[in-house]
Amino acid sequence: MPSYRFLLISILIFLISVNIYAADKYRKFDRRMDMVDFLEISAGAKSTTYSVYGATGEAPLTFDDSKISRSGDKITINGEPLLDRDGFIILGSTYSPDLIDKTELSFDNKLTVIRFMRRSPESQPKFRSRKKNNIAIFDDINIAGSDFIRGSVVSFWSDIIIEGEVNEDVIAVHGNISIGKQAVVRGDVVAIDGKIDIAGEATIYGRIQSSGGEKHHRLDRWRRWHKKEKDFSPIIRFYYNRVDGVTPQLGVQFVDEDSLLPRVEIYSGYAFSSEQWRYHVGLEQSFLLERPITIGGSMYRKLATEDDWIMPENDNTIFALIATEDYRDYYEAEGGYIFARFTPYRFINFEMGVLLEEYNWLDAHTDLWSLFGGNKLFHENYYGVPYDKRLNEITALDGAEMASLNMKINIDNRDEEIPFGGSFWIGTAALEWLPDGWNDDFDFTRYFIRAARFQTLNEYSGMYFKLGYGGSNGDLPIHRRFFLGGLETLLGYRHKEYSGREFWFGNAEYRVSIPRTDDVEPLLAYNLGQIAEEPEKLGDAELKQSIGFGVIFEESLRIDLAKRLDRSDSSFEIHVRLGFNF
Repeated sequence: MPSYRFLLISILIFLISVNIYAADKYRKFDRRMDMVDFLEISAGAKSTTYSVYGATGEAPLTFDDSKISRSGDKITINGEPLLDRDGFIILGSTYSPDLIDKTELSFDNKLTVIRFMRRSPESQPKFRSRKKNNIAIFDDINIAGSDFIRGSVVSFWSDIIIEGEVNEDVIAVHGNISIGKQAVVRGDVVAIDGKIDIAGEATIYGRIQSSGGEKHHRLDRWRRWHKKEKDFSPIIRFYYNRVDGVTPQLGVQFVDEDSLLPRVEIYSGYAFSSEQWRYHVGLEQSFLLERPITIGGSMYRKLATEDDWIMPENDNTIFALIATEDYRDYYEAEGGYIFARFTPYRFINFEMGVLLEEYNWLDAHTDLWSLFGGNKLFHENYYGVPYDKRLNEITALDGAEMASLNMKINIDNRDEEIPFGGSFWIGTAALEWLPDGWNDDFDFTRYFIRAARFQTLNEYSGMYFKLGYGGSNGDLPIHRRFFLGGLETLLGYRHKEYSGREFWFGNAEYRVSIPRTDDVEPLLAYNLGQIAEEPEKLGDAELKQSIGFGVIFEESLRIDLAKRLDRSDSSFEIHVRLGFNF
Protein backbone atom coordinates (compact mmCIF):
# COMPACT_ATOMS: atom_id res chain seq x y z
CA MET A 1 0.00 0.00 0.00
CA PRO A 2 1.52 3.38 -0.96
CA SER A 3 2.58 5.57 1.95
CA TYR A 4 0.00 8.31 1.24
CA ARG A 5 -2.84 5.81 1.45
CA PHE A 6 -1.47 4.45 4.71
CA LEU A 7 -1.21 8.02 6.03
CA LEU A 8 -4.77 8.95 5.03
CA ILE A 9 -6.28 5.78 6.47
CA SER A 10 -4.23 6.20 9.66
CA ILE A 11 -5.45 9.78 10.10
CA LEU A 12 -9.08 8.82 9.58
CA ILE A 13 -8.88 5.79 11.86
CA PHE A 14 -7.32 8.06 14.47
CA LEU A 15 -10.17 10.56 14.06
CA ILE A 16 -12.80 7.85 14.41
CA SER A 17 -10.97 6.45 17.45
CA VAL A 18 -10.81 9.90 18.99
CA ASN A 19 -14.52 10.23 18.21
CA ILE A 20 -15.25 7.16 20.31
CA TYR A 21 -13.05 8.37 23.15
CA ALA A 22 -14.36 11.94 22.96
CA ALA A 23 -17.96 10.78 22.67
CA ASP A 24 -17.64 8.70 25.82
CA LYS A 25 -15.99 11.64 27.58
CA TYR A 26 -18.71 13.89 26.24
CA ARG A 27 -21.32 11.74 27.90
CA LYS A 28 -19.57 12.17 31.25
CA PHE A 29 -18.48 15.73 30.46
CA ASP A 30 -22.08 16.84 30.24
CA ARG A 31 -22.56 15.98 33.88
CA ARG A 32 -19.17 16.18 35.60
CA MET A 33 -16.99 18.75 33.85
CA ASP A 34 -19.26 20.95 31.78
CA MET A 35 -22.07 20.83 34.37
CA VAL A 36 -21.94 21.25 38.14
CA ASP A 37 -24.63 20.68 40.76
CA PHE A 38 -26.99 23.54 41.59
CA LEU A 39 -29.69 21.74 43.58
CA GLU A 40 -30.37 18.08 44.37
CA ILE A 41 -33.65 16.71 45.73
CA SER A 42 -33.79 13.11 46.99
CA ALA A 43 -37.29 11.77 47.67
CA GLY A 44 -37.19 8.70 49.91
CA ALA A 45 -39.83 6.57 51.57
CA LYS A 46 -40.36 8.85 54.57
CA SER A 47 -38.85 12.24 53.80
CA THR A 48 -37.33 14.47 51.16
CA THR A 49 -33.75 15.73 51.41
CA TYR A 50 -32.49 18.89 49.73
CA SER A 51 -28.87 19.78 48.90
CA VAL A 52 -28.24 23.34 47.69
CA TYR A 53 -24.83 24.14 46.20
CA GLY A 54 -23.19 27.56 46.26
CA ALA A 55 -19.82 28.38 44.73
CA THR A 56 -18.00 25.57 42.94
CA GLY A 57 -16.07 23.41 45.37
CA GLU A 58 -18.05 24.37 48.48
CA ALA A 59 -19.91 21.76 50.52
CA PRO A 60 -23.68 21.84 49.88
CA LEU A 61 -26.27 23.05 52.37
CA THR A 62 -28.25 19.88 53.15
CA PHE A 63 -31.57 19.61 55.03
CA ASP A 64 -34.84 17.66 54.99
CA ASP A 65 -38.36 18.96 54.42
CA SER A 66 -39.22 18.99 58.13
CA LYS A 67 -36.98 22.05 58.60
CA ILE A 68 -38.58 24.13 55.84
CA SER A 69 -41.07 26.91 56.59
CA ARG A 70 -42.63 29.61 54.44
CA SER A 71 -43.56 33.18 55.31
CA GLY A 72 -44.93 35.13 52.36
CA ASP A 73 -42.36 35.10 49.57
CA LYS A 74 -39.57 33.76 51.73
CA ILE A 75 -38.51 30.21 52.56
CA THR A 76 -36.40 29.62 55.65
CA ILE A 77 -34.56 26.71 57.27
CA ASN A 78 -34.60 26.89 61.05
CA GLY A 79 -35.18 30.63 60.71
CA GLU A 80 -32.31 31.20 58.27
CA PRO A 81 -33.23 32.50 54.77
CA LEU A 82 -33.04 29.94 51.97
CA LEU A 83 -35.13 31.24 49.09
CA ASP A 84 -36.80 34.44 47.93
CA ARG A 85 -37.97 35.72 44.55
CA ASP A 86 -34.38 36.40 43.48
CA GLY A 87 -33.13 32.88 44.11
CA PHE A 88 -31.40 30.62 46.61
CA ILE A 89 -29.49 32.30 49.45
CA ILE A 90 -26.29 30.54 50.55
CA LEU A 91 -23.71 32.11 52.87
CA GLY A 92 -25.03 35.56 52.07
CA SER A 93 -24.87 35.10 48.28
CA THR A 94 -27.95 34.79 46.05
CA TYR A 95 -27.98 32.26 43.19
CA SER A 96 -30.67 32.82 40.55
CA PRO A 97 -32.63 29.76 39.34
CA ASP A 98 -31.92 31.02 35.82
CA LEU A 99 -28.48 29.44 36.28
CA ILE A 100 -30.15 26.04 35.92
CA ASP A 101 -29.20 24.66 32.51
CA LYS A 102 -30.22 21.01 32.72
CA THR A 103 -32.34 18.65 34.80
CA GLU A 104 -31.59 14.97 35.47
CA LEU A 105 -33.94 12.46 37.09
CA SER A 106 -33.23 8.94 38.28
CA PHE A 107 -35.65 6.44 39.79
CA ASP A 108 -35.37 3.18 41.70
CA ASN A 109 -37.53 1.32 44.20
CA LYS A 110 -36.35 3.34 47.19
CA LEU A 111 -35.28 6.76 45.99
CA THR A 112 -36.13 9.35 43.39
CA VAL A 113 -33.38 11.90 42.72
CA ILE A 114 -33.79 15.19 40.86
CA ARG A 115 -30.58 16.99 39.95
CA PHE A 116 -30.64 20.59 38.78
CA MET A 117 -27.37 21.31 36.97
CA ARG A 118 -25.72 24.57 35.94
CA ARG A 119 -22.80 25.19 33.64
CA SER A 120 -19.42 25.34 35.30
CA PRO A 121 -17.96 28.87 35.40
CA GLU A 122 -14.80 27.40 33.83
CA SER A 123 -16.67 25.60 31.04
CA GLN A 124 -16.30 26.45 27.40
CA PRO A 125 -18.86 29.06 26.27
CA LYS A 126 -21.81 27.88 24.24
CA PHE A 127 -21.87 28.81 20.55
CA ARG A 128 -25.18 30.50 19.66
CA SER A 129 -26.50 29.68 23.13
CA ARG A 130 -30.23 30.00 23.74
CA LYS A 131 -32.22 30.12 26.94
CA LYS A 132 -34.39 27.02 26.85
CA ASN A 133 -35.90 26.47 30.33
CA ASN A 134 -38.93 28.11 31.94
CA ILE A 135 -38.30 28.49 35.69
CA ALA A 136 -40.33 30.39 38.30
CA ILE A 137 -40.30 31.00 42.06
CA PHE A 138 -43.66 31.69 43.78
CA ASP A 139 -45.29 32.55 40.41
CA ASP A 140 -47.45 30.01 38.58
CA ILE A 141 -46.35 28.90 35.10
CA ASN A 142 -48.85 28.56 32.25
CA ILE A 143 -47.62 27.03 28.99
CA ALA A 144 -50.25 27.88 26.35
CA GLY A 145 -51.30 25.51 23.58
CA SER A 146 -49.19 27.31 20.98
CA ASP A 147 -46.04 27.37 23.14
CA PHE A 148 -43.02 25.12 22.72
CA ILE A 149 -40.44 24.97 25.52
CA ARG A 150 -37.06 23.70 24.33
CA GLY A 151 -35.95 22.59 27.77
CA SER A 152 -37.62 21.93 31.14
CA VAL A 153 -40.39 23.68 33.05
CA VAL A 154 -39.61 24.05 36.77
CA SER A 155 -41.52 25.78 39.56
CA PHE A 156 -40.62 26.35 43.21
CA TRP A 157 -43.56 26.83 45.59
CA SER A 158 -45.95 27.46 42.69
CA ASP A 159 -48.11 25.52 40.23
CA ILE A 160 -47.62 24.53 36.59
CA ILE A 161 -50.26 24.30 33.84
CA ILE A 162 -49.20 22.70 30.54
CA GLU A 163 -51.35 23.03 27.41
CA GLY A 164 -48.51 23.16 24.86
CA GLU A 165 -45.34 21.14 24.26
CA VAL A 166 -42.35 20.68 26.57
CA ASN A 167 -39.25 19.02 25.16
CA GLU A 168 -37.76 17.91 28.48
CA ASP A 169 -39.02 17.56 32.09
CA VAL A 170 -41.84 19.19 34.06
CA ILE A 171 -40.98 19.54 37.76
CA ALA A 172 -42.94 21.25 40.53
CA VAL A 173 -41.20 21.59 43.90
CA HIS A 174 -43.94 22.20 46.50
CA GLY A 175 -46.53 22.77 43.79
CA ASN A 176 -49.15 21.07 41.63
CA ILE A 177 -49.02 20.17 37.94
CA SER A 178 -51.92 20.15 35.47
CA ILE A 179 -51.43 18.63 31.99
CA GLY A 180 -54.09 19.51 29.37
CA LYS A 181 -55.63 17.42 26.60
CA GLN A 182 -53.39 18.64 23.78
CA ALA A 183 -50.21 18.80 25.85
CA VAL A 184 -47.04 16.90 24.93
CA VAL A 185 -44.23 16.32 27.44
CA ARG A 186 -41.19 14.46 26.12
CA GLY A 187 -39.52 14.05 29.50
CA ASP A 188 -40.61 13.13 33.03
CA VAL A 189 -43.35 14.79 35.10
CA VAL A 190 -42.63 14.99 38.84
CA ALA A 191 -44.27 16.92 41.69
CA ILE A 192 -42.54 17.13 45.07
CA ASP A 193 -45.13 17.69 47.83
CA GLY A 194 -47.81 18.30 45.20
CA LYS A 195 -50.39 16.68 42.98
CA ILE A 196 -50.49 15.90 39.26
CA ASP A 197 -53.64 16.08 37.14
CA ILE A 198 -53.33 14.73 33.59
CA ALA A 199 -56.01 14.73 30.90
CA GLY A 200 -56.55 11.35 29.29
CA GLU A 201 -55.64 12.65 25.83
CA ALA A 202 -52.30 14.15 26.90
CA THR A 203 -49.05 12.60 25.64
CA ILE A 204 -46.33 11.91 28.20
CA TYR A 205 -43.20 10.12 27.02
CA GLY A 206 -41.49 9.81 30.40
CA ARG A 207 -42.29 8.75 33.94
CA ILE A 208 -44.92 10.46 36.06
CA GLN A 209 -44.65 10.70 39.84
CA SER A 210 -46.42 12.77 42.46
CA SER A 211 -46.54 12.67 46.24
CA GLY A 212 -50.27 13.41 46.27
CA GLY A 213 -49.86 16.42 48.50
CA GLU A 214 -48.67 14.49 51.57
CA LYS A 215 -45.78 16.14 53.31
CA HIS A 216 -44.34 12.87 54.63
CA HIS A 217 -45.11 10.46 51.82
CA ARG A 218 -44.41 6.81 51.35
CA LEU A 219 -42.79 5.99 48.05
CA ASP A 220 -45.17 3.09 47.39
CA ARG A 221 -48.04 5.61 47.41
CA TRP A 222 -46.53 7.57 44.54
CA ARG A 223 -48.33 7.11 41.26
CA ARG A 224 -46.23 5.84 38.37
CA TRP A 225 -47.21 5.12 34.81
CA HIS A 226 -46.01 5.47 31.28
CA LYS A 227 -48.08 6.76 28.38
CA LYS A 228 -46.69 5.34 25.17
CA GLU A 229 -48.37 4.88 21.82
CA LYS A 230 -48.81 1.69 19.83
CA ASP A 231 -50.45 2.82 16.65
CA PHE A 232 -50.82 2.54 12.91
CA SER A 233 -50.24 5.68 10.90
CA PRO A 234 -50.30 6.43 7.18
CA ILE A 235 -47.17 6.89 5.09
CA ILE A 236 -47.43 9.58 2.43
CA ARG A 237 -44.25 10.04 0.38
CA PHE A 238 -43.45 11.99 -2.75
CA TYR A 239 -40.26 12.52 -4.69
CA TYR A 240 -39.33 14.01 -8.04
CA ASN A 241 -36.11 13.52 -9.99
CA ARG A 242 -34.74 13.23 -13.51
CA VAL A 243 -35.09 9.43 -13.68
CA ASP A 244 -38.40 8.48 -12.03
CA GLY A 245 -40.07 11.86 -12.45
CA VAL A 246 -43.22 12.33 -10.36
CA THR A 247 -43.43 9.46 -7.84
CA PRO A 248 -46.17 9.49 -5.18
CA GLN A 249 -46.15 6.66 -2.64
CA LEU A 250 -48.70 5.55 -0.06
CA GLY A 251 -48.49 3.05 2.75
CA VAL A 252 -48.84 2.35 6.44
CA GLN A 253 -46.49 1.97 9.40
CA PHE A 254 -46.86 0.43 12.84
CA VAL A 255 -44.76 1.86 15.66
CA ASP A 256 -44.61 0.59 19.23
CA GLU A 257 -42.91 3.24 21.39
CA ASP A 258 -42.14 0.57 24.01
CA SER A 259 -40.37 -1.54 21.34
CA LEU A 260 -42.18 -4.65 22.57
CA LEU A 261 -43.55 -5.24 19.08
CA PRO A 262 -41.71 -4.91 15.75
CA ARG A 263 -41.74 -1.67 13.80
CA VAL A 264 -43.30 -2.27 10.38
CA GLU A 265 -43.28 -0.09 7.23
CA ILE A 266 -45.11 -0.92 4.01
CA TYR A 267 -45.51 1.49 1.11
CA SER A 268 -45.71 1.49 -2.66
CA GLY A 269 -46.05 3.92 -5.55
CA TYR A 270 -45.69 4.47 -9.27
CA ALA A 271 -42.88 6.35 -11.05
CA PHE A 272 -44.55 8.09 -13.97
CA SER A 273 -41.45 8.92 -16.04
CA SER A 274 -39.66 5.58 -15.78
CA GLU A 275 -43.03 3.77 -15.78
CA GLN A 276 -42.00 1.48 -12.93
CA TRP A 277 -43.72 0.40 -9.72
CA ARG A 278 -41.85 0.97 -6.47
CA TYR A 279 -42.44 -0.88 -3.20
CA HIS A 280 -40.87 -1.26 0.23
CA VAL A 281 -41.61 -3.71 3.06
CA GLY A 282 -39.50 -3.21 6.19
CA LEU A 283 -39.48 -4.71 9.68
CA GLU A 284 -37.20 -4.22 12.68
CA GLN A 285 -37.26 -5.25 16.33
CA SER A 286 -35.20 -3.87 19.22
CA PHE A 287 -34.15 -5.76 22.34
CA LEU A 288 -32.34 -4.78 25.55
CA LEU A 289 -33.57 -1.20 25.42
CA GLU A 290 -30.90 0.15 27.79
CA ARG A 291 -28.26 -0.68 25.15
CA PRO A 292 -30.42 -1.64 22.17
CA ILE A 293 -29.75 -4.48 19.80
CA THR A 294 -31.90 -4.10 16.70
CA ILE A 295 -32.52 -6.82 14.12
CA GLY A 296 -34.36 -6.02 10.92
CA GLY A 297 -34.64 -6.28 7.21
CA SER A 298 -36.43 -5.01 4.14
CA MET A 299 -37.53 -6.10 0.68
CA TYR A 300 -37.91 -3.52 -2.05
CA ARG A 301 -37.88 -2.39 -5.60
CA LYS A 302 -36.55 1.14 -5.53
CA LEU A 303 -34.70 3.85 -7.35
CA ALA A 304 -31.44 3.63 -5.42
CA THR A 305 -28.61 6.13 -4.98
CA GLU A 306 -25.31 6.42 -3.11
CA ASP A 307 -25.77 10.17 -2.69
CA ASP A 308 -27.93 10.54 0.42
CA TRP A 309 -24.91 11.95 2.25
CA ILE A 310 -24.63 14.69 -0.40
CA MET A 311 -28.30 15.60 -0.76
CA PRO A 312 -31.30 14.06 1.06
CA GLU A 313 -34.23 12.97 -1.09
CA ASN A 314 -36.66 15.65 0.09
CA ASP A 315 -34.16 18.49 -0.44
CA ASN A 316 -33.29 17.14 -3.88
CA THR A 317 -36.98 17.03 -4.81
CA ILE A 318 -37.30 20.73 -3.98
CA PHE A 319 -34.33 21.66 -6.19
CA ALA A 320 -35.58 19.46 -9.04
CA LEU A 321 -39.08 20.95 -8.92
CA ILE A 322 -37.93 24.56 -8.62
CA ALA A 323 -34.64 24.89 -10.49
CA THR A 324 -34.06 21.83 -12.74
CA GLU A 325 -31.24 20.69 -10.45
CA ASP A 326 -30.80 17.04 -9.51
CA TYR A 327 -27.72 16.39 -7.36
CA ARG A 328 -28.02 12.59 -7.22
CA ASP A 329 -27.26 9.71 -9.59
CA TYR A 330 -29.54 6.67 -9.73
CA TYR A 331 -29.92 2.99 -10.54
CA GLU A 332 -32.82 0.60 -10.03
CA ALA A 333 -32.32 -2.02 -7.30
CA GLU A 334 -34.63 -4.92 -6.48
CA GLY A 335 -33.83 -7.19 -3.56
CA GLY A 336 -33.37 -6.96 0.18
CA TYR A 337 -31.16 -6.11 3.14
CA ILE A 338 -30.91 -7.93 6.49
CA PHE A 339 -29.04 -6.31 9.38
CA ALA A 340 -28.19 -6.32 13.08
CA ARG A 341 -27.38 -3.06 14.87
CA PHE A 342 -25.90 -2.48 18.32
CA THR A 343 -26.22 0.90 20.06
CA PRO A 344 -24.13 0.79 23.26
CA TYR A 345 -24.54 4.55 23.81
CA ARG A 346 -26.82 7.15 22.28
CA PHE A 347 -23.95 8.64 20.25
CA ILE A 348 -22.60 5.49 18.57
CA ASN A 349 -23.92 2.41 16.79
CA PHE A 350 -22.44 -0.56 14.96
CA GLU A 351 -24.25 -2.31 12.11
CA MET A 352 -23.60 -5.45 10.09
CA GLY A 353 -25.80 -6.52 7.21
CA VAL A 354 -26.14 -8.64 4.08
CA LEU A 355 -27.26 -6.98 0.85
CA LEU A 356 -28.82 -8.94 -2.05
CA GLU A 357 -29.78 -6.90 -5.13
CA GLU A 358 -30.46 -7.14 -8.84
CA TYR A 359 -29.80 -4.00 -10.90
CA ASN A 360 -31.36 -2.33 -13.90
CA TRP A 361 -30.08 0.77 -15.65
CA LEU A 362 -32.50 3.66 -16.18
CA ASP A 363 -31.78 6.68 -18.36
CA ALA A 364 -32.46 10.23 -17.23
CA HIS A 365 -35.35 12.21 -18.68
CA THR A 366 -33.50 15.46 -19.26
CA ASP A 367 -36.49 17.50 -20.44
CA LEU A 368 -38.70 17.14 -17.35
CA TRP A 369 -40.56 20.17 -16.05
CA SER A 370 -39.50 22.54 -13.29
CA LEU A 371 -41.05 25.74 -11.97
CA PHE A 372 -38.24 28.20 -12.76
CA GLY A 373 -36.01 26.08 -14.96
CA GLY A 374 -37.02 27.65 -18.25
CA ASN A 375 -35.31 25.82 -21.12
CA LYS A 376 -32.71 24.29 -18.84
CA LEU A 377 -32.23 20.51 -19.16
CA PHE A 378 -31.38 17.98 -16.47
CA HIS A 379 -28.02 16.23 -16.70
CA GLU A 380 -27.67 12.66 -17.91
CA ASN A 381 -27.51 9.98 -15.23
CA TYR A 382 -23.90 9.59 -13.97
CA TYR A 383 -22.77 12.45 -16.21
CA GLY A 384 -19.58 12.76 -14.12
CA VAL A 385 -18.23 9.55 -15.69
CA PRO A 386 -16.62 10.05 -19.13
CA TYR A 387 -19.00 9.04 -21.94
CA ASP A 388 -17.15 5.97 -23.32
CA LYS A 389 -16.43 4.61 -19.86
CA ARG A 390 -20.02 5.26 -18.82
CA LEU A 391 -21.40 3.21 -21.72
CA ASN A 392 -19.22 0.22 -20.84
CA GLU A 393 -20.08 0.38 -17.15
CA ILE A 394 -23.81 0.76 -17.85
CA THR A 395 -23.68 -2.48 -19.86
CA ALA A 396 -21.92 -4.22 -16.96
CA LEU A 397 -24.48 -3.00 -14.42
CA ASP A 398 -27.73 -3.60 -16.32
CA GLY A 399 -29.21 -6.96 -15.29
CA ALA A 400 -26.35 -7.80 -12.90
CA GLU A 401 -26.79 -9.29 -9.43
CA MET A 402 -24.76 -8.59 -6.31
CA ALA A 403 -24.44 -10.00 -2.80
CA SER A 404 -22.29 -8.16 -0.28
CA LEU A 405 -21.44 -8.03 3.40
CA ASN A 406 -21.70 -4.53 4.88
CA MET A 407 -20.27 -3.10 8.11
CA LYS A 408 -20.92 0.42 9.40
CA ILE A 409 -20.01 2.58 12.38
CA ASN A 410 -21.82 5.85 13.08
CA ILE A 411 -20.84 8.39 15.75
CA ASP A 412 -22.68 11.60 16.57
CA ASN A 413 -22.47 13.40 19.91
CA ARG A 414 -24.19 16.63 18.86
CA ASP A 415 -26.69 18.28 21.17
CA GLU A 416 -30.07 16.96 20.00
CA GLU A 417 -31.78 20.33 20.49
CA ILE A 418 -29.08 22.76 19.29
CA PRO A 419 -26.60 20.76 17.17
CA PHE A 420 -24.19 23.69 16.83
CA GLY A 421 -24.71 24.87 20.41
CA GLY A 422 -21.36 23.39 21.47
CA SER A 423 -18.37 21.42 20.25
CA PHE A 424 -19.08 17.98 18.79
CA TRP A 425 -17.72 15.04 16.84
CA ILE A 426 -19.54 13.27 14.03
CA GLY A 427 -18.23 10.40 11.96
CA THR A 428 -19.11 7.37 9.87
CA ALA A 429 -17.16 4.44 8.46
CA ALA A 430 -18.57 1.93 5.95
CA LEU A 431 -17.06 -1.22 4.47
CA GLU A 432 -18.65 -3.24 1.65
CA TRP A 433 -17.04 -6.60 0.98
CA LEU A 434 -17.91 -9.22 -1.64
CA PRO A 435 -16.68 -12.58 -0.27
CA ASP A 436 -15.27 -15.17 -2.65
CA GLY A 437 -17.97 -17.29 -4.28
CA TRP A 438 -20.82 -14.88 -3.58
CA ASN A 439 -20.86 -13.14 -6.99
CA ASP A 440 -20.42 -13.81 -10.68
CA ASP A 441 -20.83 -10.22 -11.89
CA PHE A 442 -18.74 -8.20 -9.41
CA ASP A 443 -15.52 -8.53 -7.43
CA PHE A 444 -14.51 -5.57 -5.26
CA THR A 445 -14.11 -4.20 -1.75
CA ARG A 446 -15.13 -0.60 -1.03
CA TYR A 447 -14.54 1.54 2.04
CA PHE A 448 -15.60 5.10 2.82
CA ILE A 449 -14.77 7.04 5.98
CA ARG A 450 -15.83 10.55 6.99
CA ALA A 451 -15.15 12.45 10.20
CA ALA A 452 -15.97 16.00 11.27
CA ARG A 453 -15.30 18.21 14.26
CA PHE A 454 -17.02 21.44 15.27
CA GLN A 455 -14.98 23.38 17.80
CA THR A 456 -16.40 26.43 19.55
CA LEU A 457 -13.85 29.20 19.98
CA ASN A 458 -16.06 31.49 22.03
CA GLU A 459 -19.74 32.39 22.31
CA TYR A 460 -19.80 33.90 18.82
CA SER A 461 -17.39 31.87 16.69
CA GLY A 462 -16.37 28.33 15.88
CA MET A 463 -14.37 26.16 13.46
CA TYR A 464 -15.78 23.24 11.47
CA PHE A 465 -13.43 20.62 9.98
CA LYS A 466 -14.39 17.65 7.81
CA LEU A 467 -12.19 14.96 6.27
CA GLY A 468 -13.28 12.12 3.99
CA TYR A 469 -11.53 9.21 2.32
CA GLY A 470 -12.88 6.57 -0.03
CA GLY A 471 -11.00 3.69 -1.57
CA SER A 472 -11.46 0.31 -3.20
CA ASN A 473 -9.85 -2.92 -4.29
CA GLY A 474 -10.91 -4.79 -7.41
CA ASP A 475 -13.10 -3.55 -10.25
CA LEU A 476 -15.42 -0.89 -8.83
CA PRO A 477 -18.74 -0.66 -10.78
CA ILE A 478 -20.33 2.63 -11.79
CA HIS A 479 -22.85 2.70 -8.94
CA ARG A 480 -20.07 2.46 -6.34
CA ARG A 481 -17.72 5.07 -7.82
CA PHE A 482 -16.53 8.14 -5.91
CA PHE A 483 -17.10 11.70 -7.11
CA LEU A 484 -15.37 14.97 -6.29
CA GLY A 485 -16.72 18.47 -6.82
CA GLY A 486 -19.61 20.59 -5.62
CA LEU A 487 -21.72 20.12 -2.52
CA GLU A 488 -20.19 18.34 0.51
CA THR A 489 -16.82 17.69 -1.20
CA LEU A 490 -15.25 20.58 -3.12
CA LEU A 491 -17.15 23.86 -3.38
CA GLY A 492 -16.18 26.06 -6.33
CA TYR A 493 -16.19 23.12 -8.75
CA ARG A 494 -19.03 21.75 -10.83
CA HIS A 495 -21.09 19.16 -9.01
CA LYS A 496 -19.50 15.71 -9.39
CA GLU A 497 -17.02 17.14 -11.87
CA TYR A 498 -14.54 14.29 -11.34
CA SER A 499 -15.04 10.55 -10.82
CA GLY A 500 -12.66 7.83 -9.70
CA ARG A 501 -12.04 4.75 -7.60
CA GLU A 502 -10.13 6.44 -4.79
CA PHE A 503 -10.38 9.96 -3.43
CA TRP A 504 -10.05 12.17 -0.39
CA PHE A 505 -11.27 15.63 0.51
CA GLY A 506 -11.01 18.11 3.37
CA ASN A 507 -13.06 21.13 4.38
CA ALA A 508 -12.28 23.87 6.92
CA GLU A 509 -14.76 26.59 7.87
CA TYR A 510 -14.65 29.56 10.21
CA ARG A 511 -18.15 30.47 11.41
CA VAL A 512 -19.32 33.61 13.18
CA SER A 513 -22.64 34.09 14.95
CA ILE A 514 -23.93 37.66 14.78
CA PRO A 515 -24.65 38.90 18.34
CA ARG A 516 -28.28 39.17 19.42
CA THR A 517 -29.48 36.94 16.61
CA ASP A 518 -29.47 33.19 15.99
CA ASP A 519 -30.68 33.56 12.43
CA VAL A 520 -27.64 34.63 10.40
CA GLU A 521 -24.19 33.05 10.46
CA PRO A 522 -21.49 34.14 7.96
CA LEU A 523 -18.53 31.85 7.24
CA LEU A 524 -15.25 31.51 5.38
CA ALA A 525 -14.32 28.17 3.79
CA TYR A 526 -11.30 26.38 2.35
CA ASN A 527 -11.63 23.05 0.50
CA LEU A 528 -9.17 20.64 -1.05
CA GLY A 529 -9.05 17.11 -2.41
CA GLN A 530 -7.67 14.56 -4.88
CA ILE A 531 -9.25 11.80 -6.94
CA ALA A 532 -7.80 9.09 -9.17
CA GLU A 533 -9.08 6.39 -11.50
CA GLU A 534 -6.30 4.03 -10.42
CA PRO A 535 -5.93 3.78 -6.61
CA GLU A 536 -2.14 3.50 -6.71
CA LYS A 537 -1.99 6.86 -8.52
CA LEU A 538 -3.93 8.97 -6.03
CA GLY A 539 -0.73 10.60 -4.73
CA ASP A 540 0.13 11.75 -8.27
CA ALA A 541 -3.31 13.25 -8.93
CA GLU A 542 -3.66 17.02 -9.17
CA LEU A 543 -4.54 18.67 -5.87
CA LYS A 544 -7.84 20.52 -6.23
CA GLN A 545 -8.40 23.56 -3.98
CA SER A 546 -11.00 26.26 -3.50
CA ILE A 547 -11.84 29.15 -1.21
CA GLY A 548 -15.17 30.76 -0.55
CA PHE A 549 -17.55 32.47 1.79
CA GLY A 550 -21.17 31.90 2.67
CA VAL A 551 -24.11 32.61 4.93
CA ILE A 552 -26.18 30.17 6.97
CA PHE A 553 -29.75 31.06 7.93
CA GLU A 554 -30.97 29.20 11.04
CA GLU A 555 -29.17 26.02 9.93
CA SER A 556 -32.01 25.59 7.41
CA LEU A 557 -30.59 27.41 4.37
CA ARG A 558 -26.97 27.86 3.32
CA ILE A 559 -25.66 29.88 0.37
CA ASP A 560 -21.98 29.73 -0.65
CA LEU A 561 -19.84 31.53 -3.22
CA ALA A 562 -16.64 29.59 -3.91
CA LYS A 563 -13.80 29.81 -6.44
CA ARG A 564 -11.49 27.06 -7.57
CA LEU A 565 -7.76 27.81 -7.32
CA ASP A 566 -6.38 25.56 -10.07
CA ARG A 567 -7.55 27.88 -12.89
CA SER A 568 -6.77 31.59 -12.97
CA ASP A 569 -9.74 32.36 -15.21
CA SER A 570 -12.33 30.54 -13.08
CA SER A 571 -15.32 32.43 -11.72
CA PHE A 572 -17.22 32.03 -8.48
CA GLU A 573 -19.70 29.15 -8.29
CA ILE A 574 -22.93 29.51 -6.30
CA HIS A 575 -23.94 26.59 -4.08
CA VAL A 576 -27.23 26.33 -2.20
CA ARG A 577 -28.23 23.67 0.28
CA LEU A 578 -31.03 23.16 2.77
CA GLY A 579 -30.12 22.34 6.35
CA PHE A 580 -26.98 20.57 7.57
CA ASN A 581 -25.88 17.44 5.76
CA PHE A 582 -22.78 15.59 6.92
